[in-house]
Amino acid sequence: MTVREKLRWSERLLICICAVALAGEAVAMDPAGINAVKLRAEKGEPEAELALGILYSTGEGVIQDVSEAINWYRRAATHGNRVAQHNLGILYAEGKGVEKNLAESANWLRKSAEQGFPPAQIRLGLFYAEGQGVPRNHAEALGWIRRAAEQGDAEGQRVLGVEFAEGTIVRESYVEGYKWLLLAAAQGNSDAVEDRDNLAKKMSGPQIAEARRLATAFVPHADAGAAGLPKSSGTGFFISKNAHLITALHVVDGATRIVVKTRRARFVAQLVKADKTNDLALLRILGAFPPLTLTNRQIQASQEAALYQLPNSKLLQVVGDFTPLRIGDAAAVKLGDAAATFGYPNPDIQGMEPKFTRGEINSLAGVRDDGRYFQISTPVQPGNSGGPLLDARGNVIGVVVSRLNDVAVLQVTGQLPQNVNYAIKSTVLSAFLKSVPALKDRLESPVESVASTSSEEWLKEAEKSIAVVLAF
Repeated sequence: MTVREKLRWSERLLICICAVALAGEAVAMDPAGINAVKLRAEKGEPEAELALGILYSTGEGVIQDVSEAINWYRRAATHGNRVAQHNLGILYAEGKGVEKNLAESANWLRKSAEQGFPPAQIRLGLFYAEGQGVPRNHAEALGWIRRAAEQGDAEGQRVLGVEFAEGTIVRESYVEGYKWLLLAAAQGNSDAVEDRDNLAKKMSGPQIAEARRLATAFVPHADAGAAGLPKSSGTGFFISKNAHLITALHVVDGATRIVVKTRRARFVAQLVKADKTNDLALLRILGAFPPLTLTNRQIQASQEAALYQLPNSKLLQVVGDFTPLRIGDAAAVKLGDAAATFGYPNPDIQGMEPKFTRGEINSLAGVRDDGRYFQISTPVQPGNSGGPLLDARGNVIGVVVSRLNDVAVLQVTGQLPQNVNYAIKSTVLSAFLKSVPALKDRLESPVESVASTSSEEWLKEAEKSIAVVLAF
């Protein structure tokens, strides 16, 4: 299979994956909740209109009806919902529930793409590349695909890399192609790994070195049309019953609003204290958003953007009954000790269920023997930042703050690092918290004996203590 053939095949896969992911999971719906959404949709709320479109698409809680789904998608799309615009464009492209119309598909995809939605940007770019629904225009094609890639979207980076490698819509450049494929591969895009390796066979050593240099210098940025979306996300964990939690500073640095999501509610938080040197941030919950009525996570996600715009004056009061984690003594940790992470890696891909991953202490120091850090074998992915590093008793012995830069190491050594990750030690965290008056005598004592608590017990408690942190 050639790179170009794979691109076309991957394009079809992308359409299917987006349609499934955005249509929601097979989750039982509460009849009262569905009726509430119908009432809101009939009042013209775009998020509720999209939710009904998803329900009728999947037959969740209602009789499956593609025509009715299209009706609600169209209403939400007309009201500016970019997910509905994308879904409607896909249905017109595939001829599902409507007569196939590539021009109409391109029209809706453009509206979604202009709001910064990467899947729509990629598909619209491919439309321009092949003259489907729009006049063939290689400059437009390149521009839309590049917008997805520059946001840091792995599939956008892969597609752009393929285009540079093939030289179909842009002048062939193996260096640029390898750069984008390298970036996509570093995010775990398996097709990009194969494409990158195939392209490397055609390149010289200096070309590969230059591509690595360019990839190392790449910094993703938010699309101009992507308003209302979080700039970054990570994991946080509560350290006191009175609503204080810890995360990594780089997750929330520069945010104008911080949203914290737990299994029970969604909250607004404020930054109380920051430590730029050690990448630590102390947050405090200010109030809770009103609850959403639906249990379907994808439908909830479609409503959250509007919910998060509520002013603080309309937040619900929070009672200080959070479940804190206990901060342990990093000085007692030995080389080879068990260490585990608990967090939300790649939540857009892996979902909103917390992921518990075991590993061990690989080193008692970080890069260049920096004694503030542990090096850990526990896999770390985007979204783990700010999460707890836990010992065998469930005590916090560190805060996950970084992974070894894959692209930078590849540039220096020619090899991708495997599971080289770092956590700032709990001794640094404890020193950071000592000067906070509100936390005096309010931190829980660590568990000293493994026999005093089973892993099943502390895992249940730890699950109550962690949260997703979104920075806007």
